[in-house]
Amino acid sequence: MNRRHFLNRMMAGVAAFGTSAAFHPINAWAQAVPDAPPPASNATPRPLGVVSRTIEVNGKAARVFGLAQPDGTPGLTLDAGSRFDVALSNRIGEPTLIHWHGLTPPWPMDGVPDNPAALLGPSETR
Repeated sequence: MNRRHFLNRMMAGVAAFGTSAAFHPINAWAQAVPDAPPPASNATPRPLGVVSRTIEVNGKAARVFGLAQPDGTPGLTLDAGSRFDVALSNRIGEPTLIHWHGLTPPWPMDGVPDNPAALLGPSETR
């Protein structure tokens, strides 16, 4: 078998596999998520801040953005099935929006294109 025949057969196999995958998609990552527990009557949103800092990249200063908890811990970790309830504070001095990858917050709270949600202003908490 020469290189041309090998490549032709490989492409035919990829095309056949790709076509069958299109008609029979595999949901390898789909998992059932339990219903979120109802919020306690005295539950308060978890505080989270939009923050920035300056780091060095290839010898030059670069401003990066992130999310931080009140104690400075970066990011937010939630247990599967827990209620998404966050009070987001803008501490970067300019309007911003956040898109919550992997979470399903109510539509008005997710910063995605074409979302009519107002920007979170400097020093504003929502």
